[in-house]
Amino acid sequence: MVSTLDAERKYRAAMKHWESYQTWKSERNPARAELERRHGYDTKHAMHLIRLMRMGLEVLRTGDLIVRRPDGEELNAIRDGALSFEDLLLAAAALKEQMADAVEQSDLPADVDRDRVDELAFELMTAAG
Repeated sequence: MVSTLDAERKYRAAMKHWESYQTWKSERNPARAELERRHGYDTKHAMHLIRLMRMGLEVLRTGDLIVRRPDGEELNAIRDGALSFEDLLLAAAALKEQMADAVEQSDLPADVDRDRVDELAFELMTAAG
């Protein structure tokens, strides 16, 4: 009896997952789906991967978070499919290696000062209130 109930639970979970996927697929942005079909991977996700890794590397090296990207045109080209999947993997691996090296050189603390974050959050909330 227990194994039958467990199998039923697993079946219902799998069906829910499948239905969720089908809904996502039917409501998906057609242009993005076409880019993925044409290039074989989600190029918008790839662009964000490279952007976030570059931003992380910049923070480690300089302590600055650059939101308005000087490499915006290149990132848009990645989003539009400029990199093959293999080239994307190579670029991400190179950035990962650079980040590992930058961690060793960074002046940033290894951990978060939670007391200071709590203090800052409190200051911001009371100033806004």
